[in-house]
Amino acid sequence: MGGRSRAGSALHPAVSALIVSFVVVFVAELGDKSQLMALTFASRFRAMPVLIGITVSTAIVHAGSVVIGGGLGASVPTTAITVLAALAFFGFAAWTLRGDSLSADEAGKAGRTTRSAVIAVAVASSSPSSATRRCSPP
Repeated sequence: MGGRSRAGSALHPAVSALIVSFVVVFVAELGDKSQLMALTFASRFRAMPVLIGITVSTAIVHAGSVVIGGGLGASVPTTAITVLAALAFFGFAAWTLRGDSLSADEAGKAGRTTRSAVIAVAVASSSPSSATRRCSPP
């Protein structure tokens, strides 16, 4: 019985939560649209401003998610959160399967869109889509 006791090597709950959160978000974000946006911006701009922008925007988005999730977790039963998350995913799936098309007016506007507007919309819409992965409980 020369092994160490597991009781002495247990991680503090906060450290465990930190590690699990890091690993889950890291794996979930691989190949994400926001990662592709970072790659695109890094090919056009210096690395440091891109890293600072990504860090600040990610921190703000995740801070909001943590605050909202903490409030919901404390006030809403886990079963209700699970059911609502499942319904939201089914709603997103139905919307995706339904498809979409542009009207003639929308197609004309899309043809006149400037490059800066495309970049702004791409950045603004890249992270919220990944938020749907974070709304289901662990």
